[in-house]
Amino acid sequence: MSTSFLRASTRLFLTTAIICGSFLPLLKTVLADSTPPGTTIDNSATGSFEGETSGTTNTVTSNTVSVRLVSSRNPY
Repeated sequence: MSTSFLRASTRLFLTTAIICGSFLPLLKTVLADSTPPGTTIDNSATGSFEGETSGTTNTVTSNTVSVRLVSSRNPY
């Protein structure tokens, strides 16, 4: 094989890989399943901190928030 053929093949391969690779994140987003209607999503947060004067670790917890999905619409 000639050197010019190998260079051209390498360039073609790399160009194809870069172009195809740039579409993978978009493809993943489009093909991802959406959350079905009627699904309830619960979320709460916790955090801890150390008191400046006492040096003890304290933990705080937020209220739980629940959201029920009424409809699902894929923007793509």
